Amino acid sequence: MRGFPTALLCLLLAAAFLPSDCEARAVDQHYAPVKGEKVAAYHTGDRVRGVAAWYGGARHVTTSSGERFDSSLMTAAHRTLPFGTRVKVTNRSNGRSVVVKVNDRGPMTARFCIDLSRGAAARIGMLHAGTAQVEMEVLELPSWYEGRRAKKRGK
Repeated sequence: MRGFPTALLCLLLAAAFLPSDCEARAVDQHYAPVKGEKVAAYHTGDRVRGVAAWYGGARHVTTSSGERFDSSLMTAAHRTLPFGTRVKVTNRSNGRSVVVKVNDRGPMTARFCIDLSRGAAARIGMLHAGTAQVEMEVLELPSWYEGRRAKKRGK
């Protein structure tokens, strides 16, 4: 017990000197980048191409954001986008699109850029294949995230 105040003081001092990019991660405690992945600030209109997968077998599961998982809803898992972000996902092979809300963390492999719920995957026609080449566009970031970015810019 005698070492507790010293350990607490060290922890507080270390937190005071964290780089500024860690501030966003502190708000989002479920941040889980893949090893070697660079994390950038997100902006409305950002576009990324990659491979999407889908998931949806679990029942009575709580997502990383605390919401109950429902595979029929238009939701997605992303490693670093803030919870509540709305993303348009377009299947590049057929042009079909869906707007999803990020409410979970994943995918856990570097091969995939986003995990879609079963409902969202069906909407863009990728259920049978299991994966698809997609383009993601950030449509709307949560207000708390936009507010943090404006504060950092001094506005």
